[in-house]
Amino acid sequence: MSGTKSIFEEALKSIESPADIPPELISVVAERVEEAVANSNRAELDELKSQLADFFRALLKKAPTEAVAAARRTPEAPLAATSAFVLGQIGFAQHFAAQSADRRADDSFVEVLSSPQMAAYVRALLKQDLTGQELSAAVGERTETVSRKLKTLRDLGIVDYRRDGVRMFNFLTPSAQAAFQDTESVAKPQRAAIQRLMQDRQKQTPDHFKEWPTFVGGH
Repeated sequence: MSGTKSIFEEALKSIESPADIPPELISVVAERVEEAVANSNRAELDELKSQLADFFRALLKKAPTEAVAAARRTPEAPLAATSAFVLGQIGFAQHFAAQSADRRADDSFVEVLSSPQMAAYVRALLKQDLTGQELSAAVGERTETVSRKLKTLRDLGIVDYRRDGVRMFNFLTPSAQAAFQDTESVAKPQRAAIQRLMQDRQKQTPDHFKEWPTFVGGH
């Protein structure tokens, strides 16, 4: 979550009042909250909560007196300011719900996640965000094939992208990360059980069945 802290710090340097905050920053905050919740990591949630509290207090210092009164819900706060503050809270909740819903997928979500054709993409993006060319090299497929599969993954809410200058990086959505890890946690014991079964069968097989027969002289 150190990246989130630096985003907040940069935002505070570039604005004169909370009204200057760009909509993109709200989307970033929603993404960070969703990621922290999806990871089910209490430490990450606590860290993000602390960062948001610090950011909120810093914004209060830059806000007009009426806005501060509305944010603190004091009786003397103007009705217009209080209404705007409440609408902002509801608006963020709606934005967060909509953004989270967009990243959830239908029944084909898990099916695609666990398919052999897409598993390589998911595993590569679990390690790090990748451009299309980097992903092509990682999975050993042509860029045209990668572009086509990425579109499928984006349509399902499995993959999203972000721009860094002229480069576009693909990354797994939080729900895809959680679903893939759940799928893997179920599949690993199954694979281990099959491997143990094969090893047990091998031990129980008589020695003369473990070797290929040798045919001599055409007999």
